[in-house]
Amino acid sequence: MEITEYVREKAFGGVIKEGGFEIPGRAKFESVDPNRTRITLSAEMPDSIDPDLISQRSREAPETSRS
Repeated sequence: MEITEYVREKAFGGVIKEGGFEIPGRAKFESVDPNRTRITLSAEMPDSIDPDLISQRSREAPETSRS
């Protein structure tokens, strides 16, 4: 993974290079309150990856919360 962006306590971005693919992605951090942070992840998937597989994996990834 190559880090391409870094904003302290706000965001970071990178590119994952795996199996001939390059997948750019980004994580954004937002303070919800003093004890909670919302993390938003995004990635650009190559056209050659099956969209149904991406949808399935997204549904399988649980939304997590920790108090």
